[in-house]
Amino acid sequence: MSLSLWKKIRENDLQAFDEFYHQYVSSLYSYGRSITNQADLVEEAIQLLFTNLYQKRQTISIKSSPKSYLMTSLRRLIIEQMNKLNNYEDLDFDAGLDFSVSSHEDKIVSDDQQNEQIQKLNEAKSKLTKRQAEVIYLKFEQELNYDEISLIMNLTKDASYKLVNQALKRLTENF
Repeated sequence: MSLSLWKKIRENDLQAFDEFYHQYVSSLYSYGRSITNQADLVEEAIQLLFTNLYQKRQTISIKSSPKSYLMTSLRRLIIEQMNKLNNYEDLDFDAGLDFSVSSHEDKIVSDDQQNEQIQKLNEAKSKLTKRQAEVIYLKFEQELNYDEISLIMNLTKDASYKLVNQALKRLTENF
């Protein structure tokens, strides 16, 4: 569906662009917040991303996955903006990751053993490197495949497999 929307956007269909925007803005915002805690910077980067996308729609070619294209572009824009602000070290790939149980599930889960496991998982998550936290977020929260992850993180496919494996290993070691 997304590729057909993109084709319509290239044909100047504003309604398709609006639908495309609404289809991805939430996951882009979530991903952006996993990179930095600065909500304004994320919102500005998303706005810039979609502005550039619309302005250059005739020349941009999205052939396989619009989501991975958008996430790659957003990541690049955020890093560029952070570099301009000299805040690259403030990048926080695990800021938006929340392995804790949601409030609805908290009401259901009152068992002490499960609460202890959740605490252990949060502690294990905090021991991941920023790259490991990012790859876990992309793989399990955004449900991206390894090809998409490698594009977004500028890795080879083999390196993305290895990074996911290392992150999972580190999680299990610390769990």
